Amino acid sequence: MKKLTLALFLTAAALGVLLFKVKYEVIDLESELNRVNHDIVSHQEAIHVLKAEWAYLNEPARLKRLAQEHLNLAPMGPEHLGSFSDLPHRNETADPNALPTSAGGAAQ
Repeated sequence: MKKLTLALFLTAAALGVLLFKVKYEVIDLESELNRVNHDIVSHQEAIHVLKAEWAYLNEPARLKRLAQEHLNLAPMGPEHLGSFSDLPHRNETADPNALPTSAGGAAQ
């Protein structure tokens, strides 16, 4: 009977130590989970702010104003357009698979 009592006592002690260890592991994991959830919320808020900034920066009226201030653009006129006759003619007898040659020599 004494051996059974001793075995049950040692088993209960081992289970108590194991339960103690598992309890603190769970507490550590819960605190890590809370930290990760807090980080997720912080990142979501940062993403929300960045999306709002992006929407402001890409507002068409603002972009138009900036383009007028910083770019020297003018509407296209007829003098900017060309015609097909201005394009160089392709040599029909040349090999279509050949590499184009540079002005100074053969293709490299």
